[in-house]
Amino acid sequence: MKKNTILFFIFLSILVTSIQQITFAGNITFPDAKYSWSRSYIEKLAEKKIMNGYTDGTFKPDNKVTVYEFTTILIKALGHNPPASTEGNWYDSYINKAMELSIIKEGEFSDYTKHINRVEAARMITRMIGKETEAVEWINKKEENLNYSNIWGSDIQDVPYELRVYIKTIRDNDLMRDHEMGKFFPYSPLTRADVAKLFYMAITKINKDFFKSYGAYKTLDQLQSIDLGPLTDNKEENSKKLFNTLGLKDGYLWESHGEDFSSRKIYYANVNDLPVKVGNVMVRGVEIKHKDKYNGDIIAIKLTNLLDERELHSSVGIGLIDSKYFRPRRICNFSNEDGYYNYFYDLYPDFSGLSGLTQSIMPNQDYTAITFLQEPLESELIKNVSKPTKSSIDKIAIFTKSKYIGYNGTIAEKGEQPILIINLK
Repeated sequence: MKKNTILFFIFLSILVTSIQQITFAGNITFPDAKYSWSRSYIEKLAEKKIMNGYTDGTFKPDNKVTVYEFTTILIKALGHNPPASTEGNWYDSYINKAMELSIIKEGEFSDYTKHINRVEAARMITRMIGKETEAVEWINKKEENLNYSNIWGSDIQDVPYELRVYIKTIRDNDLMRDHEMGKFFPYSPLTRADVAKLFYMAITKINKDFFKSYGAYKTLDQLQSIDLGPLTDNKEENSKKLFNTLGLKDGYLWESHGEDFSSRKIYYANVNDLPVKVGNVMVRGVEIKHKDKYNGDIIAIKLTNLLDERELHSSVGIGLIDSKYFRPRRICNFSNEDGYYNYFYDLYPDFSGLSGLTQSIMPNQDYTAITFLQEPLESELIKNVSKPTKSSIDKIAIFTKSKYIGYNGTIAEKGEQPILIINLK
């Protein structure tokens, strides 16, 4: 085996081992990050003492990050905490550790106080996750297709070839994406919010269980199940078959739920069976909460995206079941113009309901999907039906056919997912 291959596996082993040594510190929040798109990443890294807030209790998510700050965070993420240097700058010990681990190499930075840019961060993160060999192979090949903008982004043609390969490697590993119009913006600085997300993803790339919030769980083969038998292309017929199998009088499906309803298998679980692994998500909990100030009782489903390298898109659909009817519910998405989003964010800090961002559930990320118990148009869809109440709903059905988003923004199916019915009583 070649020497550099041996070193690669030794290095990766060190990374995994050292990351597992960090301990959980408890919930930490920052008032200025409360409604930030990066809040969940910020709080998870703060809980692990990888990123810290300022002495005034804020996080300042929009502040730009210097090279020495980025290096300090990276070294902490690998489980190292070298003592502050007594001579020179306090962060010199972190820079020295980064050089010892070959995260930074001699001559790559002349000024550690400057703001780190995206391509410099890509190079360091590539080394952090043990992909330096992959990048070096590209350097040695110098294939012609490295110049094609459809692979690299339209704005990296002036980036030196030896740096361009790190952009490819980081994108191939789904850790950094192009921005709008297919541009990577290689020389743009990173904010603290950007860095929180980047390190969250890099750490889970090395150890997907590092931020895991659940312990033992059940799988579908441990649950009771019913096979619906053959389905047709007729959504209404399939729906009726579902209702009859469940012993219900009637029900309805939104068109989107009809599209998702492609599995012949239905699985049953009780609330105390949770968490249950269902396809690409972990169903961790269900809660019907007190009436909110907008639309009545809300239903919160606690979930985790189990995809290691992709973002979820359209993760779940929800159906309510009482003694007679099946009632689907849409997952809530809000802009924040009327205060909806902040209201639910206060109830559930990992609420994934901001329009435009709600579909971006990162690998191994916990999140809460919320819907309303009551549906204003229900009486028009099911004749002579009364509104559901907290006490009347017996079960909740979760449709989990998911899609994923790749690093270039393309959306693809991740395969057929089953239906889980959770008994609430």
